[in-house]
Amino acid sequence: MGPTPDCPGDLGNTSMLTERKDIALLPTIPSSDVIDVEIIALSLVSTDPITVTYFGGMDPELWNVEITLSPSIASTGTMTIRKEHANGGTFDAAIYLQPYFTFTRVSDSEVRTLDGAGMYEDLIETLGVPWVYADPHLACPSCVTNFIPGHDGANPIDYALTGVMSLHTVRCSCTLAPAQIPTLSQWGTAAVLTVLLILGIYAVVRRQRIAGIRIS
Repeated sequence: MGPTPDCPGDLGNTSMLTERKDIALLPTIPSSDVIDVEIIALSLVSTDPITVTYFGGMDPELWNVEITLSPSIASTGTMTIRKEHANGGTFDAAIYLQPYFTFTRVSDSEVRTLDGAGMYEDLIETLGVPWVYADPHLACPSCVTNFIPGHDGANPIDYALTGVMSLHTVRCSCTLAPAQIPTLSQWGTAAVLTVLLILGIYAVVRRQRIAGIRIS
């Protein structure tokens, strides 16, 4: 699970996406905050078919299994983020995964589904994972975010989200780039272009007025 290791901003073949629902307020060192999180996308498939038997172990059948998110109950939880130094700290997370199972029989592609929300929910957790505001080594220039989980300030670190029924390995990742604030040079360029545009419009209008006077 997680972005490809060569660039933390690349989602690659990500199998699960989570979203932080709030902004953590971390005004001092140390400080901590608890925010809501939600799994917003999930796509897991069995590496091998499972064997299902009937009538006391007779008539075995092979089925492929896919797990996505339940449409009836959101997969939510909390994240405790701690600021422990100027460039970051550690965090814990606990999320209730609400699964939706799709079973496909290998022999004839027959499909069966099961909404496991509330019945087969899985609490997935991680503890003490490092995070930083920014990667000082700029391993991925496109990763311009203020929260990079799985990074200790020197190196990216894989960490695990562990549940009763599942184990997810997470690579160092970052959110998409925030909206860029124009620099002073960009503001200056925009101002010059605006002035030139206004002067151009004024020149055209004045020329039209002069031409109108001559015609009359």
